[in-house]
Amino acid sequence: MLTTPRLTIRPFRHEPQDLSALFAILSDQTVNHYLPWWPVASLTETEKFFQTRIAPPAESEWLAVCFKTDNRPIGYITLSNGTARDLGYGLLPDYWGRGIITEAAKAVVASPAVQKLAFITATHDVQNLGSGRVMQKLGMHYQYSYDEKWQPKNRLTTFRLYQLNLADKNAPVYREYWEKYPTHFVETI
Repeated sequence: MLTTPRLTIRPFRHEPQDLSALFAILSDQTVNHYLPWWPVASLTETEKFFQTRIAPPAESEWLAVCFKTDNRPIGYITLSNGTARDLGYGLLPDYWGRGIITEAAKAVVASPAVQKLAFITATHDVQNLGSGRVMQKLGMHYQYSYDEKWQPKNRLTTFRLYQLNLADKNAPVYREYWEKYPTHFVETI
């Protein structure tokens, strides 16, 4: 568990309050517009999402972002276990523009476990400028862009990849997406 002046960042729990809050986040059309899944339509779908994506062992660690005052999840931070060590996040729209995700992500990035990693990456749809601003506020640096036919939504999307070197200040740029997708380029940002 991590804390900031306003927030508690903790693992999601398999209990009614967390599942209900997760349903609110995962069913919101605005929150999920740029994410690689369709919004869930029920608590049953939320339970399935929890079991397949969040419950250990999962491909990513999912942390609930909560205000200290009520400990109810209003968003999440994820960090993949794969080679990209991809950072992700989502937040209910009622809380946008308050620096909440930046505050939570800074706490995660500063944690001793994450600081031991050579680097982390994050990607965002070029249309989702707010997500890119969070990456910049975390000190991440733009590396390159690439086009991907994004599944399951089956739409061509241009992503920007950011990287933050941690334990290895000279870590090379993570190039898997550059090599995987034939349309890749460097933008002037």
